Amino acid sequence: MNVLLVMPKTGYLWDEWATPPVGIAYVSAYLKANCVNVYTVNLNLEDDDVYDVLEEKINKYDIGILGTGELVVNLRKVQEIAKAAKRIKSQIKVWIGGSLVTNSPYEAMELVPEADFGMIGEGEITSLELVRMLESMEAPSEEDVKKIDGLIARRKDGTLYCTNKRADIENLDSIPFPDWEGFRLVETCRKYAKEDNSITASIVSSRSCPNSCTFCSKTGGKKYRKRSLDNIFKEIDELVNKYHVNRLNFNDELFADNSDRLYQFCDRMEKYHIEYRISMHIGRNLNLELLSRMHKSGCKVIFYGLESADNNVLTSMRKHITIDEIERCLQITKQAGIIVEGNFIFGDPAETKESVRTTLKWIEDHYTMGLIEVAPIKLYPGSQLYEDAVNNGRIKDTVKFIEEGCPLVNVSGLSDEDYRNMINNDLTVIQKMRLKRQEGLELFHADNGKIGAKAICPNCGAKIEFVVEDTSHILRMYTEHCPDCGTLEYLNLFPVYYDKVKDKLEEIFREQKVGIFGCGNIWKMFYSVGDIFKTAQYDIFDETPFLQNEGWNGRKVYSPEMIAENGINTLIVMIRTSKKEIQEKMMNEYHIQKLDIIMCYDMIS
Repeated sequence: MNVLLVMPKTGYLWDEWATPPVGIAYVSAYLKANCVNVYTVNLNLEDDDVYDVLEEKINKYDIGILGTGELVVNLRKVQEIAKAAKRIKSQIKVWIGGSLVTNSPYEAMELVPEADFGMIGEGEITSLELVRMLESMEAPSEEDVKKIDGLIARRKDGTLYCTNKRADIENLDSIPFPDWEGFRLVETCRKYAKEDNSITASIVSSRSCPNSCTFCSKTGGKKYRKRSLDNIFKEIDELVNKYHVNRLNFNDELFADNSDRLYQFCDRMEKYHIEYRISMHIGRNLNLELLSRMHKSGCKVIFYGLESADNNVLTSMRKHITIDEIERCLQITKQAGIIVEGNFIFGDPAETKESVRTTLKWIEDHYTMGLIEVAPIKLYPGSQLYEDAVNNGRIKDTVKFIEEGCPLVNVSGLSDEDYRNMINNDLTVIQKMRLKRQEGLELFHADNGKIGAKAICPNCGAKIEFVVEDTSHILRMYTEHCPDCGTLEYLNLFPVYYDKVKDKLEEIFREQKVGIFGCGNIWKMFYSVGDIFKTAQYDIFDETPFLQNEGWNGRKVYSPEMIAENGINTLIVMIRTSKKEIQEKMMNEYHIQKLDIIMCYDMIS
């Protein structure tokens, strides 16, 4: 029986370190290693309608089974794939997987009624056993299906049942490397690369995390497992030698939990002379010597889960860290020359007006410590906060909740009014920081149509001049090392960028019927930096049900379904994504063919 595995189109390939998810590529490699006839399609590389792409594959290769999967936030994409498959060939068997199913099996199957099976947990072994069963019997009984662990299945009458839990794969070295060739991952990396000749590969060196933060759904399972360094570097050798990868993004929830492993990793990594990015937990084992060794071996970016600057909230989140430890780690990471990325999230049950002020004040005082973002906590299935909200009735209908994209729910110690004020006003602190002007900064036109920038190093006074390779980084702090003293500096390009484009903005509002797409942090920056967005006539559109219901700052927020009805002919996109992604979204999801799309970070002409 021929199997078609479909990688959905992702919406987050705009980032310089972004790579397509490799979960389904692991499943493909495992099936192929066990002699299953597997065909693959990567929708990130397809410009045609999903139905047309799948119809060609299903008919050409006589596909009997189709598998796909994603995160809960990409439910719509899974729905579209499954619905198209059944329309093309009604007797095809469809399975869905990923954290969407693992953390919400019954809800996922109800929301994707075309799915015959759902994979709960890791899919490699489960998928193989399912394929073998479907190859051996045309209509397996419930008793037959229950011999396979890790499944949720649909009976003929539409009711659902689960089989026994699938045990975690203990030996990750036993799994073949992801199917790069089948899903044409090199082409995907090149397509979305922010720099010429850059190929950033995703590596998963471990699964899950040993910590139990209340807001985390642990997409990698419940038990933390690591691959051996020998196995990891065997894959790196293949990526570098066969696919010419020159950047690595370690897509682990936690890259390493002890310093000895990190030192061994650095000793082996340095010879490749390539950059890499990892995620780490703030910990006492981190010191300047270790971080400097990591930087020397090629580590360019570390993402830290910061979460809060209030110790009571950190305790409630089960972070097992303090704000003093956060400050120490950020300081020595910057001192080592490594870029810090991190999030602060607001709305934990221990959150109060005072704890919000404490965290915001800390961010303001430590603004140039890293690339810091803020956001309200979202309750994702699989997290402790989600389970608590379901049990205490804050989430009354789990199917509706997931279908609506996991809208914001106030589970904090704040009143609903204070919670709304926190989201609409308090969390603009990052935007306010990005409106601050730094002395000596300016933008200019560089060669090849790119944007150049000049700055003065505050440490030694030397002139810093560079090309802004990824213009979307204008919307956040830009990092550059001083060529003289080597200090890592965080530069705020947004105010000088706005100065360059405000005349063009005024012309657009004067001559076009304008809509703003995306009512998040970037939009609030533009709204706050000058008077244009306070006085001009335009409509605001956002896909978030919460904003559509509540509005923003006294203004109506429309669903994107209203763009055409409102007569919008020019859409200014306030999201860090690609123009192509937005164009496809408008055409495929909202059926808008004629629309002038302007990316907010790409207005210098």
